[in-house]
Amino acid sequence: MNSLTPTELAACLSALVFQEKNNEDDLSSDLPQNILDTCEVMRDIATKLGVVQNDHGLNVDPHEYCESSLKFGLVHVVYEWAMGVPFSNICELTTVQEGSIVRCITRLDELCREVRNCARVVGNPTLYKKTEEASASVKRDIVFVASLYIN
Repeated sequence: MNSLTPTELAACLSALVFQEKNNEDDLSSDLPQNILDTCEVMRDIATKLGVVQNDHGLNVDPHEYCESSLKFGLVHVVYEWAMGVPFSNICELTTVQEGSIVRCITRLDELCREVRNCARVVGNPTLYKKTEEASASVKRDIVFVASLYIN
């Protein structure tokens, strides 16, 4: 994670919080190579975790575990959002409903804060700063408006 920029980090972490299965789970070739490489490492780790669970007596298929744990459908959308692209434009990148995008981004902000706190505990100031910046990059605009009915 230390090699990623804050926006790349936010995009990769979105695979952990997005929950919907969609046809867009394949990663776009428009993404930076850092993101593509990191997502592949995430797949490898999830598959290995599935193997470990299976080896310890749980009835887990490692590939199914990976598929159910990681959803890459909004990685490109979150990357563009973290880069400052307007919400109306990122909605055009996917068929995922707007409410699901908002939910993913708000959950991503929570995850960034959790990772930031873990980085502080283990003494990784680089990761602490990057997750803080990643959180700031996604916490903006209409996604974090308290209410859409404010005068």
